[in-house]
Amino acid sequence: MTSSQHAHGLCVDLGLRLSPRPGPRVRCWVRGWRVRTSNPVFPNLGVGVLTWGPPAYKLPDWELQQTRQQDFNQTSSSSISSSSIIIIILHHHHPHPPSLLSDLSARGKVGLLWVGVDLLTMLLCLCVLMLAAAPALGHPMDEVTLDAQWDQWMITHHKEYNGLGEEGIRRAVWEKNLRMIAAHNEEAALGMHSYELGMNHMGDMTSEEVSERMMGLLMPLNRDRTFTAAFDDKLVKLPKSIDYRKKGMVTPVKDQGSCGSCWAFSSAGALEGQLAKTTGTLRNLSPQNLVDCVTENSGCGGGYMTNAFSYVMQNGGIDSEESYPYVGQDQPCAFNISGVAADCKGYKQIPVGDEQALAVALFKAGPVSVGIDATLNTFQFYQRGVYYDRECNGDNINHAVLAVGFGVTPKGKKYWIIKNSWSESWGNKGYILMARNRGNLCGIANLASYPIIKHYESQLEEFGRRQLWENNLQMITVHNLEASLGLHTYQLSMNHLGDLTVEERQQLMATRYAPSDLQREPEASAFEGEDSGALPDHLDWRDRGRVTSVKNQGKCGSCWAFSAVGALEAQLAKTTGKLVDLSTQNLVDCSDKFGNHGCQGGNAVKAFKYIMSNQGIDSEAAYPYKGVEGPCKYKVESRAANCSGYIVLPKGNETRLKQAVASVGPVSVAIDSSQKTFSFYKSGVYNEPNCDKTHLTHAVLVVGYGTLEGQDYWLVKNSWGNRWGESGYIRMARNQDNQCGIAAYGCLPLMKRK
Repeated sequence: MTSSQHAHGLCVDLGLRLSPRPGPRVRCWVRGWRVRTSNPVFPNLGVGVLTWGPPAYKLPDWELQQTRQQDFNQTSSSSISSSSIIIIILHHHHPHPPSLLSDLSARGKVGLLWVGVDLLTMLLCLCVLMLAAAPALGHPMDEVTLDAQWDQWMITHHKEYNGLGEEGIRRAVWEKNLRMIAAHNEEAALGMHSYELGMNHMGDMTSEEVSERMMGLLMPLNRDRTFTAAFDDKLVKLPKSIDYRKKGMVTPVKDQGSCGSCWAFSSAGALEGQLAKTTGTLRNLSPQNLVDCVTENSGCGGGYMTNAFSYVMQNGGIDSEESYPYVGQDQPCAFNISGVAADCKGYKQIPVGDEQALAVALFKAGPVSVGIDATLNTFQFYQRGVYYDRECNGDNINHAVLAVGFGVTPKGKKYWIIKNSWSESWGNKGYILMARNRGNLCGIANLASYPIIKHYESQLEEFGRRQLWENNLQMITVHNLEASLGLHTYQLSMNHLGDLTVEERQQLMATRYAPSDLQREPEASAFEGEDSGALPDHLDWRDRGRVTSVKNQGKCGSCWAFSAVGALEAQLAKTTGKLVDLSTQNLVDCSDKFGNHGCQGGNAVKAFKYIMSNQGIDSEAAYPYKGVEGPCKYKVESRAANCSGYIVLPKGNETRLKQAVASVGPVSVAIDSSQKTFSFYKSGVYNEPNCDKTHLTHAVLVVGYGTLEGQDYWLVKNSWGNRWGESGYIRMARNQDNQCGIAAYGCLPLMKRK
């Protein structure tokens, strides 16, 4: 093997390459040196020149020129790249470098190595020096490679710019970030960092731009100590790790976009965790609801989490993401109580700077909203590993995230599991592991809080509610086990009613004024049904645009109003082709003169009578639902529908009910909802032999019918929100001798075509 080949091998063995490769590269080669001990490049100087840099930058071929020192000084200056590193090996008999080398060395361009050993040793030392220096240098890539990477990055992240001028500016920022990422990862490979960086969708943004657009956490002027949680750390034995993603308490990662709404996503995430813990149901809650409606915060201009929790407490809930979707900009508040998916009874704050208390809160309560400093570019481009940057400023809290767990690596590095709101393109699929117990890194324990969904006045009450919840959970578990053995046709699931007794559920959410004998109402029209043989076997009015979204009556016995409005909405859609949400609150507040009792109960026929007499009902948009009784605020200019009459179906006749649903539309009915199994229904065909045909406690809306696995059913829309049943619906047994009294008091409104 020649000395030249041996030198090549040494470089390769040390992890350095002679051939080009994509990405940041290290070059190790001999430029203009016949690798022979007796023939250095400059015999008169005893100087060997080895360059390190991209191939586009070349030194003159001094071996061929056999130039003098003066020529060397003159011709080299202009041809040495600002990014090239030159390491000069000087023989021991020439201890003083030429003037150019002294100048370059003063500028940090040259490494000088005096040796008195053989050539192979010199080359080995040189390669070691180059390897050691590599991570600290941001080596530019050749333009062809950069162009290809830039084009691919723009395609991947759907980037478009207004002309070449803007693209040039963004390209320059992107290249700077790319060099920083490459240099950091080279250092990480040598063990200098515990985490790696990666290019992402923010590659063309400066850290200042990211801070301005995406960090909207505002520090509160003061903290109310009455909300500070008190934990006895000595009495709590923490596990080594906990991850609420694995416990079904964390929704998917979201993208806040160019809106400083991180505080809203953090708050919604903490509420989602508490909702899942309390009810067993994981729901996406609406950050947009918070952005638009928390007046104490500034929407996309920023805010903080405890203000959001206070709003949800005072507002009586927060809507689901489905009913109030995120748009990433400020808009007028459009909260609708019928879309409520969670509430909040209070919140707790973690003592400032106490990481142990934060860990205890995570373990005992669930996901916690936290504030951090996220201004460093290492945070912007984090990809994997345990993030620790000592430059992170715990006194500069500017970004809200969600702590969803903690753990420790096999090498003993403790970390927090943090969910961000910068999409799954950022970090490790939207998450970052941040160093734990490292001096409160980035101020992670300085602004931490979590909401409380269930609040009890005393420990004794909480104990009693816990017992109810456990009993209901046991009942649900046993039932589902029996269902898996074929003993039942439906499944149950824990929900927000889990800590209530049957009596409390009926008092809060059912009607106590069921009609006594609707057949005697003089205004009722006779129903003439079609031949049942001509009816379809399956019907779902949702598929035909006749059914509005599921609503939530809250703690108001207004089911009768929701049932009546649902039937009228369907007739409006049938008559006009327009599906409009009508005002349930209009009926709650205004139909008392016709025998209804607001939140204390009523029935659909009396609601239809009011609408007929009033010559209309307002829209939901004009007269929104509040869930409490109030003075009548009907406005004729906001009228959205009318009613010309109503039909009452023959008592207990399921065939007639099917005919009415098929030929006219959704029908308002009354049922027995007092069974525990009804409260926790989840899926399947609800066939409950213990259901009473005469003790009718709840009004719902039949919107279709069909057959599932040989079981005939009625498709019924409830008003207990989307988190109950099959997204707010239940399939109730059909042709089972009028089970639950579903055909006992069926009625539907009539509407004349204009």
